Order: sequence, then C-alpha cells, then structure tokens
Amino acid sequence: QTLIFGGSNGTSFSTLWAFGGNAGAPSWSELVSMAEVRSYAVMAFDALRGRAVLFGGVNYPGGVSTPVGDTWEWNGRYWNQQSVSSHPSARWLHMMAYDAVNHRTILFGGANSDQSEFHGDTWAWDGTGWTQIPTFGPSPRGLSAMAFDEHRGVIVLHGGRTSAGPNGEVIGDTWEFNV
Repeated sequence: QTLIFGGSNGTSFSTLWAFGGNAGAPSWSELVSMAEVRSYAVMAFDALRGRAVLFGGVNYPGGVSTPVGDTWEWNGRYWNQQSVSSHPSARWLHMMAYDAVNHRTILFGGANSDQSEFHGDTWAWDGTGWTQIPTFGPSPRGLSAMAFDEHRGVIVLHGGRTSAGPNGEVIGDTWEFNV
C-alpha cells in the first residue's frame, strides 16, 4: 500500500489514506484520522517494525503557520504518539527515508516557522528515540527529494531550495548517505 497523510487546500487535514487493492482496480481508501491536524509532515515506512513513522509538519492555530516537532507511528490500526526526550526541532519542508540496511528512519533538513532558516541536520529514528548524526553533508535546505536505494544500500537526496519563496535558490546537487 501507499500511504498519504494530511495536506492542505486552504485548511489542513488529519486523514490517513491508503492506495492499494487488487491489481485490476486499485483505489484510495480512507483509513483513520489523527487528532492532530497538519500539513507538510513527512512519513517513512519502517519495514522491520511494520510501522509508518511521521514527524513534524505545520498546523494553523488561528491562521498562523506553526511547525510541530512530534513523532507519531501508525501500526496499521492506530496512531501512537511517541514520547521522547531528544528529537529534531519543530520543522516542515523536511525529508525522511527508511534505511533498510541499518534499520532506522533518517530525517534531514527542513524549515523553521517563517522559512527564514533552513536546517542542515541529520537525525535517525530507531523506534525508541531520535539520535542526531553528526555528518558532513548537504547544505541546509528543504523541499528536496530523498529515497533509499535498496540495490546499493544508501539514501539518496537530490535538490531542494535554500529557502522558500521567490528568493530561495534552487539546488540541483545529489548526495548519498550511508552512515
């Protein structure tokens, strides 16, 4: 199945949808809503533990864009908020991918609330907590594409922007992560 969560069309959503079904007629089906309404959250599927991991995004209390820094897991039936003492700062426009070699979810970059600062930090989620990984890597950015290359056992990150808005530089570089 392919899962998507949240989104916005002027108002934020809190619904988890799955795309799948039989090969002849796959379709979208609504699974469940989360109490937390948000947009721009990212998710990755932890194949070892069979859980979708969601981090961050923004909600809009009173019409103001407010990033959140919480971690949730979807176990196929329920959302469970993870209580951890150390975690990435609240952010949105970040990237995540599951590293199937080291069995952890990797998070990189993203923006603070007003997009005036993009992050260049790397974090790993192992199912019990977040650990910041000191790396020499990509410049701070958001809105990049990131995926795990299962044949070579590396996470690949491509492109992005140095900031959102009309003055944000578009980046076209490619990085690999295998720590």
